[in-house]
Amino acid sequence: APINIANYEIYGSLKKSYYSENVYANVTCTIINAANGEVSITMNRGLTSNIEPGRYVFDVVTLAGNLTEKVLEGVFHVAPTVTIIG
Repeated sequence: APINIANYEIYGSLKKSYYSENVYANVTCTIINAANGEVSITMNRGLTSNIEPGRYVFDVVTLAGNLTEKVLEGVFHVAPTVTIIG
């Protein structure tokens, strides 16, 4: 069943490893449909263009009152590109 996240704050970060102190980027977490627990997680082109190609880890956490919970984690691959738009 969906979880209503109307009173939640959502954060996400990208690091080289789980043990790194440096955060390479904070992802933008936007609640799309709070009643159904739907969230959009994005990074803009300007932000990703400043990250060196390689393997990174990320996670997304929720904050509700004093309770913090990791709800998503994974590996993020940044690949070099040839085509530059605009």
